Amino acid sequence: MTGPWSKLPRAVSASVSPSAGYAPRREQRAPRGATLAQMIQALGGGGPDDGVAIDPAEVIARGAEGTVWSSRRLPDGSLRYWSDQRGGAFAFRARGDRPTSGHVLDTSDVLDVEIGNGQSWRVYTPTDTAGRPFIGTADRWSVLQVLNQAGAFVERGDAGTTGASDIRGREYPSAGNYTDQIGTTAAQVRQLLRRRARMQVTPIVHFVHGFGAATWRNNGGFWLAPGSAPWASGVAIMGALPAVAAAYGMTCRFVAVGWTHGVAGVRRIDYYDELQNMMASYDALDLPGTTTQALRIFLDQPNTTNSATSIIEPGLPHGSNWFRQLDFVLDHPTRAYLTGPRYPFPLIDTIHHSAYGYAKIGEVEGYVKHRVLDLGQAWEPLRIIGASITGATITVTTNQPYAGGALSIDTSMIEAAESYGFRVYVAGVKRTISGVDVSGTTITITLASAPLAGSAVELSYAVYGVAQRSGTHAGVWGNVKMAGPASPLWPAETIDAWLICDRRTLTA
Repeated sequence: MTGPWSKLPRAVSASVSPSAGYAPRREQRAPRGATLAQMIQALGGGGPDDGVAIDPAEVIARGAEGTVWSSRRLPDGSLRYWSDQRGGAFAFRARGDRPTSGHVLDTSDVLDVEIGNGQSWRVYTPTDTAGRPFIGTADRWSVLQVLNQAGAFVERGDAGTTGASDIRGREYPSAGNYTDQIGTTAAQVRQLLRRRARMQVTPIVHFVHGFGAATWRNNGGFWLAPGSAPWASGVAIMGALPAVAAAYGMTCRFVAVGWTHGVAGVRRIDYYDELQNMMASYDALDLPGTTTQALRIFLDQPNTTNSATSIIEPGLPHGSNWFRQLDFVLDHPTRAYLTGPRYPFPLIDTIHHSAYGYAKIGEVEGYVKHRVLDLGQAWEPLRIIGASITGATITVTTNQPYAGGALSIDTSMIEAAESYGFRVYVAGVKRTISGVDVSGTTITITLASAPLAGSAVELSYAVYGVAQRSGTHAGVWGNVKMAGPASPLWPAETIDAWLICDRRTLTA
């Protein structure tokens, strides 16, 4: 390994991955009342790696909950113990080098690290979700956040953060003063989906070092790239995390960057160039775990402001940064993933989503991360892949993000847009759409009259809209989606793929 982390002790900076000999453990669990000998056997035998027995009071003093037994100090200095604090008998890790500690579910020697940038810092209270309370969550032992040197949670990309002192988990739902983020919701959803699939639940640490309305490079206002205060904060955290993980007897594996961009910064940049520079900046760090598998970038399609009537930006390739995002992920299919659009989700003012909206954005991000990082599957957002016109009929074909999925029109999550988001222009004149029908992966658009043969016909979806009131929803939207798997967070809901924006020219 080369780069800034190569000076760390080998046990801290070594990359660990399945292809490099990583052998994950299932959640270590034993029946309540098991003997010490049974516990040791469950942990892998009675060899020297089992360490020495200690008084359970040591881990209880560090915050262990429930009934604690079989506490041991391992050769690496970390503490392993068993407890029923998670509703059964499970093994946990705590650090033994300080009087306070986080507590990590002992399922793996690897700690996955996910980084948040942009509006991933936006916090909300899960108990304030528009009457839609969370029904299933991960837990504070498998989804953790970073504590700064002062011992406070790093939530908004603290520019003054000089590193990471520890990691802690935060259970939710809980009291009203608890806040969550898009990225931590995504991590919890990823863990829930891992359990649903009966997969290994490697603990995840998520932290943020960016600001919502920021651009990546310095284009005026907040920015996040190397040379900025948020970047320096992030490097300090990333540099400290391997040693923190080592205190728990674990190694770090940096796996993902989440990029959720505030709409205020979108129109000051070329999104493709921003993402290219972001990827290169993180790659230059040679972070632990990225030698075997390069860091993946997950981004969503920004909503417009409530007052916007178009996403068109003259001067940019393809005329809009919304399209430049898609250009980038299609050019980097194994590194970058567009999760979907944010237009379906409600706003609380002119640009910010409600708590429920942010949680839904996080849920989609977590699902896509699960598909890519855990299942090793490809992902593309729901998008138009072909269109043709014959007479007054336009036939549109989409991809199929969900196997066997079918398109539908949804006017419950968001009100009906004009022609469900589709517009047709011929020679700059808007044409009347008399019908929009969906079936399978096909959309049939019927015009009131056929354009002249040979005419250039502009077809668009979620490109033009009408201004809305503050606190409602984006000004540009559509209603086409493909329903996905059951939501792990809300009853009777699904994780849906909504159609991303599109604009193309057909010949009549």
